[in-house]
Amino acid sequence: MSLWLRIHLTTLTSLKTKAGSSAHSKKGYSAMSAKQQASTRLSAGSSGPRAAKSLDDLIAAGTWRQNSGLEIIEGMMCGKFTHPPISGVLGFHLVEAEFGRVTFEGRSDFSFCNPMGTVHGGWYTTLLDSAMACAVIAALPKGRLFTTLELKVNFVKSVPIGHTVLAKGRTVHVGRTTAVAEASLHDAEERLYCTSSSTGLIVKLPESAD
Repeated sequence: MSLWLRIHLTTLTSLKTKAGSSAHSKKGYSAMSAKQQASTRLSAGSSGPRAAKSLDDLIAAGTWRQNSGLEIIEGMMCGKFTHPPISGVLGFHLVEAEFGRVTFEGRSDFSFCNPMGTVHGGWYTTLLDSAMACAVIAALPKGRLFTTLELKVNFVKSVPIGHTVLAKGRTVHVGRTTAVAEASLHDAEERLYCTSSSTGLIVKLPESAD
């Protein structure tokens, strides 16, 4: 296991958790309910999406143990759970989720430009990586996390400054320990800006020490 992943898991397990945890279903991925597999389009709930302000605000390990990946994604969209601060910094957010698929919406900004005056490729890549990772998470059962191991991006054209785009991610394969996903970035007129694919590691959270 990589040093980054060990640090990530240590941070998660050290965060505040709710008492108790539910056991992972022995039926594995096939145990997802029909409701979880149905397409879900969510708008911000009464409280709206909430950004984490500190490590303690991030989704705790106990919450990951008690909820499927899709429930976590839906919770972030409606404000039940906090979303990571990077989405506010880089101007993108979840707008749609279903089992194994998600969509992010982002708006390019002058602050994302490179020295040549075009939107930096890192912004595209962040949206696409987020879409692919969350698509995999939306297909995982309780107590599982995902981290990207390899990522490829094909740039087609530049996104204009101040332009709204959609990053649509979907799973290609979800196994016991690895997953493959793909994503594309386009606008409302279906103009394609880039495509991507990734491979990642599925990690089982350790049992609660409580």
